[in-house]
Amino acid sequence: MRAKPNLIDPSLERRCVKFFREAFESTLNRLAKEFVRTIPNTDPPPETDLVSKRVINIENVDIKREPEDEDTLIALFYQLLIVKDLDLPTYGLLNQGVFDGKFTYEDRNIRSDNDLKMIEFKVRLSTLLNDFYSPNNPKEFAHCDLIVVWSDHITTPQQQDWRVVSRDALTTAALRQSRAPDWIKTFLKDSNNVYKPIIVVEDWVKEFDKNFNYQC
Repeated sequence: MRAKPNLIDPSLERRCVKFFREAFESTLNRLAKEFVRTIPNTDPPPETDLVSKRVINIENVDIKREPEDEDTLIALFYQLLIVKDLDLPTYGLLNQGVFDGKFTYEDRNIRSDNDLKMIEFKVRLSTLLNDFYSPNNPKEFAHCDLIVVWSDHITTPQQQDWRVVSRDALTTAALRQSRAPDWIKTFLKDSNNVYKPIIVVEDWVKEFDKNFNYQC
């Protein structure tokens, strides 16, 4: 016996169509992300006269110029952690991971990788925001526990919904949810009022090198 079309619940039909459309789009997004991750980065390295960059002059810090690449930023960041006498136990920096590394704020009660947090480094915050917007990039703001950048400049109108805010602007509930230690003073807020800890390394340099601001 053939079913009569008028016996179909229109509301149920709309829900079914919505479900399968979203499932299809989700599958395509996952496939696209996996495909992009298999393509090696062939972009040429930036050709920069490093000596002309702004000078960093901080005792016990070996990086002598402002960073132009992530490797230099990472080295500078960990040296400044020592200068500031801060602990950030890092379990690994990952070449092939979605994010750049895994860490914890306190090195205790760590039983597996599931207990670790995700850290991401970017020279420019605007570049990372572009990653968050891109459907072909597996990085998601919600899954990043700590962001470390050199510069926090936001450069495009599309990025204006993002804000770098001070710790004082967060509610007690937001601070508790972030689980960030007291020495984290700034947070990145998205348009949904989700806050993630962010460290702007340039500000740390200015804290110890008072002449850095005035260099050309």
